Amino acid sequence: MSLTTSITVLMPVYNAEKHLREAMDSILKQTYTEFVFLIINDGSTDASEEIILSYRDSRINYIKNEKNIGVAETLNRGLTLIDTTYIIRMDADDIALEDRFHTQKKFMDAHPDIGVSSSFIKLFGSRHDTWKFPLTDPELKASLLFGSCLCHPAVIMRTEVLKRHNISYRTDHTHLEDYDLWCNLKNLTKFANIDRVLLHYRYEGQNITTKNRATFFSRISKLYTLQLKELGINATDLELEMHHGFGKNGSVLTNDSVPAYLKWLRKIAAANEKEQLYDPTVLQKILDEKWEQLFYLIPPFGFKTVGRYWLKSRRIKLKQLIYFVKCNLNRILGRK
Repeated sequence: MSLTTSITVLMPVYNAEKHLREAMDSILKQTYTEFVFLIINDGSTDASEEIILSYRDSRINYIKNEKNIGVAETLNRGLTLIDTTYIIRMDADDIALEDRFHTQKKFMDAHPDIGVSSSFIKLFGSRHDTWKFPLTDPELKASLLFGSCLCHPAVIMRTEVLKRHNISYRTDHTHLEDYDLWCNLKNLTKFANIDRVLLHYRYEGQNITTKNRATFFSRISKLYTLQLKELGINATDLELEMHHGFGKNGSVLTNDSVPAYLKWLRKIAAANEKEQLYDPTVLQKILDEKWEQLFYLIPPFGFKTVGRYWLKSRRIKLKQLIYFVKCNLNRILGRK
């Protein structure tokens, strides 16, 4: 694809007729207008193709897979066709703010050492909160130990970084292909996030199917395992459960979890002191945040467990005390 513009927008589409027009309009109405809009229809069986073909905009480059091959392979097909300086990702049900491209291109132009960046996002649909992510490269690299911290449909990537290192999406990490990509790139380039909302992210509960939720822990554990091995840690199943956050809403928590979790976090810190993969101060801040988050799962276990937590912490935060009292009052009054 020989182009004069510096940006290609890559958007896979699969049965997205319900929200596709809204997503496309948000791209075509950008204040920065010089881009190619590469849309790949991944074998849709609904009216997605009809909607795409109804647009008469010369920036649209439409390609259709003969059959559904999945998002990772579809994205990889797109990567082979792109030779612009930047790749901007977009999903077929989200909404890009009108100055997204201008803001992201300006940021990347000013920071040539950064290979991937994204932004904060605002959820809409069944949730309406704003998701904020770490901003700096050291924070983002250390945060990857616990999950993705670059919003995939909000990223801009430097094409040359992917091409030079022959990096693409791996197809064996379903619904985690972005997290896997960041893990593969973390030692090859710098990351960043822009501290403002540039994308409205549709959240409707069905973003991940029930089947995929059921296998999520086993799939993400593979990526956790690979990263922990870089630190010299061969994590046990129990350690992976703790690392993942004790399951949905703390479903695998026990009375013994408090000392075990603190031991696990200290094990990570000690391994990093030896390997020096992450900035120790930044990593410790993240580990401290993980330890603090544990508190909000343990009040149902009663004062003994909470007291053990505070004893290990060697301090009691006022907001934790208020939360614990509130939980107990609700329990006494029969509230959920």
